Amino acid sequence: MVTERDRLRVVTEDLRYLIASWLPGEIPLDQLRRDSVVLRRLVGSDSGLLHAWTTTMGKNDFFVPTWRLEDVMAELPKKHTLLSSIGGAHFHEAELGPMVVGLGKIDLPLPEHLQPHAVPLNAFSNGNCLFVMGEYVSRVALVEYFANRLGGAHVGKPASGKVGAALDKVPRYTADGAQIRDTIAEGGLPLCFTEITHDGTVYQVDALHSEILAIGQGLAKSPSTSALLDQID
Repeated sequence: MVTERDRLRVVTEDLRYLIASWLPGEIPLDQLRRDSVVLRRLVGSDSGLLHAWTTTMGKNDFFVPTWRLEDVMAELPKKHTLLSSIGGAHFHEAELGPMVVGLGKIDLPLPEHLQPHAVPLNAFSNGNCLFVMGEYVSRVALVEYFANRLGGAHVGKPASGKVGAALDKVPRYTADGAQIRDTIAEGGLPLCFTEITHDGTVYQVDALHSEILAIGQGLAKSPSTSALLDQID
């Protein structure tokens, strides 16, 4: 039988793991897939983090700093937008900004001077972080897609619904983490990624990995995370 103490222990271990492994921004991209089950325990449909917070702190006001998709898309015509992502993660000393992919040769504007907002955990988890081929994707949907589809929690499980089908069409790293998988032949998006050079190594970060990293780092650097760990200690 899983006790309340056991549940708190898992949450604190997961948070400390994100702080140590994800927050510095030097985590290998293929490890993000393997670690996505950690995020699923924290912010999935049965949020262990929210339960730990309300049990320990006695109030539902866990806040997470984040950019907002509506700010990124404020000037974008949706009918001409294939993909839009928030960004905000730090990777090898660089900030991964928003990604925008337009239909055909249409040049869409990238937002400037985005301001972070502190949002409650429920709003953070259920808030949208991606717009892909006409579908809005919430953080919890992306986390569960990553864990089930890419992270090995349910190997081979079909992507669910229109959101899962849209995410399947986003170019992403292959299983070995060495190159981006081109999905154009399968009716997917053109190749899109942020390229970073650090210590002579070139990294190409696709939109899905960028958003997953931003979710984990948002939780890791939240002042509420520090308050919760201090209280449990």
